Amino acid sequence: MNIKKIFFIMLFIVMALGGIGGVALMGYSIVIGK
Repeated sequence: MNIKKIFFIMLFIVMALGGIGGVALMGYSIVIGK
């Protein structure tokens, strides 16, 4: 649910970090996904 919101947050984080926290973002996304 709220896929659009998750996508927007993920995109915003990616743009903010610029890929520096890609690994952290992936782990964070997996945690939220579950």
